[in-house]
Amino acid sequence: MPPGAPSAIEGMKGMVAAMRDGFTNPHHEIVYQTETDDGWVVSQWVITATHTGPWFGLPATGRDVTCSGIDLARVVDGRIVEIRHVEELLQLQMQMQLTD
Repeated sequence: MPPGAPSAIEGMKGMVAAMRDGFTNPHHEIVYQTETDDGWVVSQWVITATHTGPWFGLPATGRDVTCSGIDLARVVDGRIVEIRHVEELLQLQMQMQLTD
């Protein structure tokens, strides 16, 4: 999350809204996923999309971008009760700021 962003569910909702508003044609790919013996689901993922709207102050560039990340979710009785979310926001931002 960016500095000053809300945490927990409100923070995640804000990140999802920012991605939805700033990017089109998203393609999500699960690269690796497994469940540990103590109930954690580990997911490595990649998303590709086109930057067509403002994203945290960066105007639309029209560039195709790729972002990767990892989620760790603890599942109890079929429900996610805890999550750790890491995404390569610097990787994403650099793709949008490169000059031609």
